[in-house]
Amino acid sequence: MIQKLQNIVEIEQYTTRSMANNTVKINCTIPDTYRKLVKFMNGNNIIYHTYQPKEERANRVVIKYLHHSIDTKEVTEELSSQGHKVRNIIQSKDKQRNHLTFSS
Repeated sequence: MIQKLQNIVEIEQYTTRSMANNTVKINCTIPDTYRKLVKFMNGNNIIYHTYQPKEERANRVVIKYLHHSIDTKEVTEELSSQGHKVRNIIQSKDKQRNHLTFSS
């Protein structure tokens, strides 16, 4: 398997480690290497598990002390106009802790 990996990406772009139960852990140092290895494993029907890269993970943000009358659609539009991708907005019902939570 290591020889096949070397044909796909340069050896400096990843590290390997033998784990229990005949598994190999591969850590990629470059996002492109990660994408190439995932494509290779999918194309060759290799069973694997991966974590989502940090660059692709969603951020959760809380905006506190907003008035309850603020329309969440306006907040979504404003955040989108500033380049954020908004998945959802949850407006707190707690009057003492009125805030919006959104994932981007």
